Amino acid sequence: MTSAHARRQTASRFSLSAKSPTRLPRIAQCRCGTYRAQRHEQRTQLSKEGIKALEARFQEQQEKVKRAQQTVDKLREEMSINNTIASAESPNSADVGRYTKEAENLRVEQTAEYFGSGPVGTL
Repeated sequence: MTSAHARRQTASRFSLSAKSPTRLPRIAQCRCGTYRAQRHEQRTQLSKEGIKALEARFQEQQEKVKRAQQTVDKLREEMSINNTIASAESPNSADVGRYTKEAENLRVEQTAEYFGSGPVGTL
């Protein structure tokens, strides 16, 4: 960079601030807003990718559960275990439904708090 070029840049900076003293803060604010929007977009994209990864993992776990249930059913049939006997020790469906709903409500509230929208009512 030549010294003449540096002088022109310095002169243009001074003339910009001399013409409008409020212009520089507005430019800085605009750049800050642009940066903020860009960072928000990056965080949103990362969140979406994280959600996709969790959904894929959830599907894998569902497949494992399905295979395990098939194995249990096969063994139950081979060993002649009655369904009523096998289910006597398991929790009833009303309790499972209530626990599932409570867990889902907690997940929704934590997600809302994480993303900054505050507490959310129950579903």
